[in-house]
Amino acid sequence: MIFMSRKKEIREIRFFEGRAHSKNTRNVSADIAMANLIGNSAAHIALLPDSEFAQKEATTYTEDAADTAAGRTWSDREIAEFMELAKKRAVSELKARIKKYGLEESQLDAFAAKAEKYISAFASNHMEKQS
Repeated sequence: MIFMSRKKEIREIRFFEGRAHSKNTRNVSADIAMANLIGNSAAHIALLPDSEFAQKEATTYTEDAADTAAGRTWSDREIAEFMELAKKRAVSELKARIKKYGLEESQLDAFAAKAEKYISAFASNHMEKQS
């Protein structure tokens, strides 16, 4: 489970609630959790591609997020919002881990680009668009 401050959680819920125009029933908290899972997975995969533990963790998170995504169809707006939030989570994770692992901060953009590809692939493969 990914934890965030209550203030940040409320801010992110308001972000999604303000844009919830889908005809589907929408669980905003689940959408946020899904974006956080994929953002975290993307950061793991971008930063630690050779780590078996990181890959297993990313796979678990991705499977959990895929289960959530499969529960409904998504508008283009919702997919864009998901991707934006997942990217923010990935960059936040990357910044923290780059410092933790003693890597060069100049590598952040390259890692973020890899994470963005993972997030885009998830959206394409697991988020069924509304017709």
